[in-house]
Amino acid sequence: MGKATTEVLLDLGAKVIGLDVVENVLPGVQYIPMDVSDRQSIDKAFAQIPEKIDAFFAAAGVSGQKQSFELTFKINFMGNRYILDAYLGERMKEGGAIAIISSMAGARWKEYLDEYKAVADADDWDGMIAKIKELEPDKHTGIDGYVLSKRAIAYYALSHVKYWADKKVRINLLMPGSTHSAMTAAFIEAGMEDELLKTTGPAKRLAETREMAEPFVFLNSQMASFINGNTLTGDFGMDAMIKNGEIADEYAFNVI
Repeated sequence: MGKATTEVLLDLGAKVIGLDVVENVLPGVQYIPMDVSDRQSIDKAFAQIPEKIDAFFAAAGVSGQKQSFELTFKINFMGNRYILDAYLGERMKEGGAIAIISSMAGARWKEYLDEYKAVADADDWDGMIAKIKELEPDKHTGIDGYVLSKRAIAYYALSHVKYWADKKVRINLLMPGSTHSAMTAAFIEAGMEDELLKTTGPAKRLAETREMAEPFVFLNSQMASFINGNTLTGDFGMDAMIKNGEIADEYAFNVI
């Protein structure tokens, strides 16, 4: 989704700086290496970007299928929270916008606050690590970490809407449904394609990455200038069908 977002931005004529652990090969992008799970790597990367930026897209993420609980949480939540806290408060221009990819797996974030709130609200990076240890990460899978981290980033972003509004910056979330990507490819290889399709509602197919990238870019555009604190669901109506009682809720379950 990050690559597709970059392609959309380039098509629109934006100046794009790509922060990624994997070297970006798209022409026209200024690539800066960054491991979002490593605080020092984030610090090094942000020392190389402009003092002021117009828009920030947080698209990095892992499924947890091949990562530990703790690493998944670091990549999907801790790194993004650290960037928000340590850098974006000073770097975002007035009138700017932040868009974060969560997931429909994080859609029920408010119902499971007790599972992750202590980590999400910890004072700093070291505090988050300490609180993760209290969750006994060795007893949980990376996929557990995926669900919790996606709930946590939704909670953290939405609980800071006023903070960003006071800086004249908007913050919104995209909640993608199952989408063809390197992440879902791993699940398909593991024989879980039918499980993924269950989360696509009436679409009965996986989304393409550009179908998530375009609304993601919209959230940070002037076309969305009065949209703030929004969770934009990209699930082709599945959540609406759940709320109407037409299909079972795939997102309501305890992790810890």
